[in-house]
Amino acid sequence: MNLGDIYLKTFFCITSIAFLAAVAVVGGIRFWRRVNAGWLIALSILMGMVFTFIGNSFFHQPVFVDWHRCQNEWVPKTGCLTYEPSFGRLFATYAMTETEFRDWVSNYPVPMGPYDNSLLMFDSEQLGFTAPELSFATQPASNGKQLRVYWADGKMYLSYNVM
Repeated sequence: MNLGDIYLKTFFCITSIAFLAAVAVVGGIRFWRRVNAGWLIALSILMGMVFTFIGNSFFHQPVFVDWHRCQNEWVPKTGCLTYEPSFGRLFATYAMTETEFRDWVSNYPVPMGPYDNSLLMFDSEQLGFTAPELSFATQPASNGKQLRVYWADGKMYLSYNVM
């Protein structure tokens, strides 16, 4: 699911665009007003930092969510109700029938088995459900990665942690 990778790429893309915009603005100032180049270099660095701060403050989360959701080929393509990725976790909710849920679990590329619900309280607080009718999970990896899915009331609740 590449949460951390997409998170960092989003930051660096916005930062690159911010510094390119700063260089373009300073280039325009240099073209229209013959200002000393030394001051313009300092101005472009300062403007780049300001544009980076503003760009990442306003655009990082929505761009990150959209980018991650587009490249995430293993989650259901339809029925998404909520999709909340962060650097180390993904919480999502999908509307689906029990049959669709079982089909999705059986077709997932990593084998899933019945889940003992050891993290049920944490996941239910984050995703807003109680007492799932079905629950499945992948085996925890040595680095802590695990996908847990629950089905209740016509919805699939997905919880994925990478650490």
